[in-house]
Amino acid sequence: MDDTTILERIRADREEGFNALVEKYRDRVSRLCMSFMRDEDEAMDVAQDVFIKLYLKIGAFRKESRLSTWIYRIAVNACLDALRAKKKRDCDSLDNTAMPADNRAAGDRREIAEAVRSAINRLPVNYRAVIILKEIEGRSYRDIAEILACRIGTVESRLFRARGMLRKFLEPLLDGEVIDEL
Repeated sequence: MDDTTILERIRADREEGFNALVEKYRDRVSRLCMSFMRDEDEAMDVAQDVFIKLYLKIGAFRKESRLSTWIYRIAVNACLDALRAKKKRDCDSLDNTAMPADNRAAGDRREIAEAVRSAINRLPVNYRAVIILKEIEGRSYRDIAEILACRIGTVESRLFRARGMLRKFLEPLLDGEVIDEL
């Protein structure tokens, strides 16, 4: 179901239309929240908050952007708010449980993936947001600019700086293997 139809359904029958919206965007919002929060329970809490906010604010959607962009903006802001609150509580921790490697290559890939996740989590939230939206979610510069309510040049600048920080964080760990791709 396309976004226009969903919005029409919401106008006709708020509950039915909103259920269609949740059905369409649940997985995307959950993945986005998981990318930011790195903890499944926290991510699901934030995703639930996102849909509550959407339910309360759907009447304020002005169609100045695509519905998906508006939803992503609310989701990113909710994630950033949750991360700030988490930082204030001084509870920012990473799950460092190591999984046993079945073979050396799989163990290396897991180690590299964890190092990259850890490096992304070390980025300031504005840089983390652009990296997640561009590299993990695959959003365009224009979409990211709309979601973060900034100019495309700002997105490009933050992405450049974030990639540089990631290179610096990962350089000692990766001996140049993956660094070239960043």
